Amino acid sequence: MLIESKAQFNSLAAQFSDGIADYSPKPIRASKIREMLAKAIGFKSHNGLLSQLPIDAQCWAKSDALERLSHLLKSHDGIKAPVTDIIAQAIDRGCGINGQVQCTSQSRTIEDYAFSRTADYDGKTVICLTPLGRKVYEECMALHDSIPLISIENLERWEEAMLRLIDRHPANPWPKAMYCYCVAPSFWQANWCEALPHHPEKGFMPDAEEGFREYAGSYGDELLPIATTAIEQFEKWLGPNAKTVAEHNLISENAETFYWPAILYIGGMIALNSGEDRLAKRWLGLNLKLVAQDNFGARYGLSVLRLNDGKGSVRSLFPQDSACAWGWLARALDALVRGNTDKAVQNFLLALKYNYGVCEAFGQPLRERKQIRIMSNHAAPAFIQEFMFRTLPFWKAHPEAKSFFGAICRDPYVQVRVEDYHVHRSEGIGSAFKTAEFRIEHERRAGELWEGVSRAVASASRNARPWP
Repeated sequence: MLIESKAQFNSLAAQFSDGIADYSPKPIRASKIREMLAKAIGFKSHNGLLSQLPIDAQCWAKSDALERLSHLLKSHDGIKAPVTDIIAQAIDRGCGINGQVQCTSQSRTIEDYAFSRTADYDGKTVICLTPLGRKVYEECMALHDSIPLISIENLERWEEAMLRLIDRHPANPWPKAMYCYCVAPSFWQANWCEALPHHPEKGFMPDAEEGFREYAGSYGDELLPIATTAIEQFEKWLGPNAKTVAEHNLISENAETFYWPAILYIGGMIALNSGEDRLAKRWLGLNLKLVAQDNFGARYGLSVLRLNDGKGSVRSLFPQDSACAWGWLARALDALVRGNTDKAVQNFLLALKYNYGVCEAFGQPLRERKQIRIMSNHAAPAFIQEFMFRTLPFWKAHPEAKSFFGAICRDPYVQVRVEDYHVHRSEGIGSAFKTAEFRIEHERRAGELWEGVSRAVASASRNARPWP
């Protein structure tokens, strides 16, 4: 069996790397594997070996080559592995006669990596990994754990390693899904507020980075092809079962039901950033069907899409007992365009109480904002800044809504009351049990805030502001 080309040698090295993975405490770089194989048969470098092709693959099965290879592996993180068996399998799978590559990662299908079964208790589809699929999955996880994303240099190294793994296993959607899921938030594809730094005394920083607006689109365009391929591979494999996969928190032997809904969510957010609304709506909608409790947060992206295209109500996405500032603001806009001004005002007040960024989005920055401690990232103005950015088509289609809420938030009395409410609220953070006096005082300030909003609405009405 002759190795006649660089592609054949790389295929042999990839097969050998797969075999060694079970015995290595952390992934070995592909270039390091190729160097080891070259040195095992007497070459000084990988390039030296390539310059002498063709080479008989059986030269790696000789005793002296096996001994050198074992020594090289042991010198690298103390790896001890049955080299004789692994190299024999690599030669058998990685190369063939007359330069034809056979049984390589390029010829595998998704069935080589995973299978599905039906759960007895609810009839849902459970995704399970084969031994090879589990090996690739664990290699992905090891890569993520071994290269912390704490610097641009480390992030680039991690990206390169993951992309090499994707290239080695083109039929396997898991490396692509993991890549998008892990890299996308670092490139600000998820909620902007999730990236806010946190100070032990001051709480979360309030505002989003200005770069988020620019990078959301540019990195979305870069990641969308990878996310699209992963989702298409999952859908083609699962077929009708794509809509009946078990809950992602299911714990079962060999089960892996997280990354299918995960890539739907992160792919939906990437599509949203790239302006591919149709894809975003389909993928986020499917994620929400698979994960009924919406642990990923698909409701945020879906609410934006529904507001922007005017199709569908946002109320079902944010039940009254689980809404946050984003949800209350979305419900306020939804009520307003449907002609229910009173409900819009009530929902808007709740949004103001959850997040002072709502007031700033329609008015101006609060004078005392530095005195407000933010202990939940969803309470940071960055959360609302993202909402306002993503709903630009809505504001363009409904300028009367901007005028309506702007009249409320520009009212000086409302600004004072919002500021007073949130400063007092942040003063109570950290107390395990708030005193009755504190609660009474806070309710009083909440009443003043409602009074201020009501006065602003009445004042604007008297001044004949253009209400919807």
